[in-house]
Amino acid sequence: MTPLLAAFLLLSAQETQQPPLPVPPSVLAVNVPTDYKLDTDDVVQIEVDRHGYLNRAMRVPIDGALRLPRLLTPIPVRGLTCAQIATKITDALQKEGKLRLREGQVQVALVGTRVRRIYVRGNATWGRDLDLRNGWRVTELITMLGGIPQPDRITVRLINPVRPAPLLLDIAAILKTPDHPQNVALLEGDTLTMDQPLRKRLFIKGEGPRGLHEIDERFGLRAVLTQFGYSVVNASGDLHHVVLKRKSIAGDVNSPETITKLDLYALLTDESVADVPLQDLDTLEIPASLEFVYVWGELGGSRKYPLPQDRKTYLQDIMANASITTGQARIGAIKVARLGADGKYTLLGEFDWGKYLKDFKPERNPEIKPQDLVYVPSVRHADPNTVINQIVGGVQGLFFLRSIFKL
Repeated sequence: MTPLLAAFLLLSAQETQQPPLPVPPSVLAVNVPTDYKLDTDDVVQIEVDRHGYLNRAMRVPIDGALRLPRLLTPIPVRGLTCAQIATKITDALQKEGKLRLREGQVQVALVGTRVRRIYVRGNATWGRDLDLRNGWRVTELITMLGGIPQPDRITVRLINPVRPAPLLLDIAAILKTPDHPQNVALLEGDTLTMDQPLRKRLFIKGEGPRGLHEIDERFGLRAVLTQFGYSVVNASGDLHHVVLKRKSIAGDVNSPETITKLDLYALLTDESVADVPLQDLDTLEIPASLEFVYVWGELGGSRKYPLPQDRKTYLQDIMANASITTGQARIGAIKVARLGADGKYTLLGEFDWGKYLKDFKPERNPEIKPQDLVYVPSVRHADPNTVINQIVGGVQGLFFLRSIFKL
């Protein structure tokens, strides 16, 4: 072999070996779990007792293999711990390097870690990528995020392909008790998702808070109506015959509808009745109540008064709902007529409201039932035909009221 060829082969052999990284003698090993597995860009310090020329710090290259002097074969280290790497180096130096080494003579320590990323996602926070620090648990990550407002309302999951299954975390409990078992150590590649409750769309038609409403996904129908301030008190709808229309495919406006009949009165007044879960694009229809009375004469306000379903109605409720009586009202002779089974009205009686306000005798304050007629006459002695025509607006009403109230 010529000297030129020998020099060329020597240089080629040196180029195949990875040069050591400059590491100060006082460098300390990184404090990581003993089962920490190496990957690209991790830095290890290799010490071989009595063979100082092999001592060096080396960065794991992209192919995951270390190249040492005396060895032509690279040593794959990706996915191995430092102890496992020390064993592989010992075996390689003994077999291929022809060194006599005793157990423990090769030491490998991690002196620099790669950039390990963890991720934060969800609609309850700004998405971000963070460098995982040694010893981080869930609480340390939450601290880096600046805390979480209303943690009890947020759904938090920890996801990682290396974990057996996603972890559903109770953040409120973890923040209250740092030693909580769910305050787990974070792993490289962990993704923390933090999501606020989703919003469902609910349509309400009829005698209720009409319109399109966005509601918390966790709320049932009772909770939603309570949030809207809706109750059975003075409700004008027929709460016993409410209809819930639901899309067969949640959120699909073109899917067929199913219809469920509900007793909304029982739902709102009886806690033993199970709440009704809601689905996106549900429609609640509250029909108008057929329980009402007709109010005529010298009373202001509505001429058709719906009866509340939560209690009995008396004449005092009609008088209060009418808001005012006109200056011509003859409150000492209020007449009430009731619809009979034959479909005809008969005079129930004449009641002196003025005296009731003095003695409060119950016989002057009769119960008002559905379809009743309440008439407050005028004190004027004008032509009754003119007065009734003004009230009713036609000749048919004139004869109708005359026949009932004996005018």
